[in-house]
Amino acid sequence: MEITAEIYLISNLKAKLLLGVDVLDSIGIDINFRNKIITIAGENGWKSNIYVYVKNNIRIRRNVRILKQLIIISHTAITIPIDFESDNLPDDRDFIFKPKYPGAYIYLVDTNFRVIYIRNDTDRSLKINRKNHLRKLIKIKEE
Repeated sequence: MEITAEIYLISNLKAKLLLGVDVLDSIGIDINFRNKIITIAGENGWKSNIYVYVKNNIRIRRNVRILKQLIIISHTAITIPIDFESDNLPDDRDFIFKPKYPGAYIYLVDTNFRVIYIRNDTDRSLKINRKNHLRKLIKIKEE
């Protein structure tokens, strides 16, 4: 079976594979979590057992702050060093981080991330103060 899809390579992602619903649907992949089976339809379709485990529901939230005051010149992008309390965060998890600044990207991260990128698409400079709270690092919600 040959699968054609747009993919993104993400360094150090803890998950072995991320598939969007659009890809799953277009090639007939069915994931049955209750019975722990993945099925791929098609001419040479197959089934396989999968490992499924439930993560604990401990609430995880950490404030993320910038380490130094920065000015982002209009129509540029920069790397910004950040910090957050990483003590007691599980190493086997990925987290979601969505900064509150326009032009900041949403991140899927682990406990080792220490920089973010912010793009300033406006016609004026953007000032970000030191120790400014960018938002919280939170646990990914499972559905």
